[in-house]
Amino acid sequence: MNEVTLTDPEDPERRIDVAVNDRGFFIISRRKLTDKQIINKRRRLQDTIIQLRDEMILKQQRISKLEETLQLLNSPVVDEYIKDFQKKWREADEKAHALLKEYVGETAYQKIMKEGHLSFTAKDGMIYKIDREGKVYRKGSKGFNRLCIIRIKDLPLPDFIMSLLVNVKQNPRRFPLVRRG
Repeated sequence: MNEVTLTDPEDPERRIDVAVNDRGFFIISRRKLTDKQIINKRRRLQDTIIQLRDEMILKQQRISKLEETLQLLNSPVVDEYIKDFQKKWREADEKAHALLKEYVGETAYQKIMKEGHLSFTAKDGMIYKIDREGKVYRKGSKGFNRLCIIRIKDLPLPDFIMSLLVNVKQNPRRFPLVRRG
C-alpha cells in the first residue's frame, strides 16, 4: 500500500491524501475550516439531525398503524370470515360447474375442461368460441377475433361462461370486437 500527502498550491491549507492499495485508488481531501465554516457545518448537521428525527417519528407512527391493522387482520374473527367466505365460494363454484354441465351437456362440458374451449353457432349464423377463462371469440375472415366482454370477478367462472353462452347465442351482435391499437 502506498500513501502520499499533497498540498494544493492554490490553497496551502488544503491537503490531499492519495492511497493506492489492492482494493483501489483513494483520494481524501482535507482543509482547515474557518470559524464561519464550522458554525455553518454545525447548523447543517443539526438541521439534518432534526429532519431525520422527524422522519423517524413519522415512520414509527406509520409502523404502529400498520401493526395495528395487521393485528386486526390476524384476529380469529377475520380468520373465521375467510374460512366461511372460501367455503361459500367453493360451494358456489361447485354449483356453477354442475349447472354448466347440465346446461351444455357432459360432452361439451368435458370439451371445455379438457380442450379449453367450446365452439357453437349463434342465431346470426356466425361461429363463436368460448374458452375456459371466459373469453369469447367470433370467427371472421381472418380467424377468430376476441369480443369485448369483461368478467365480473366475484361471479364463479362456470356461471360466467354459461351466461355468455346464453347471451351470445341469443343476441350475438350486442358484443363488439376488442379494439386493437
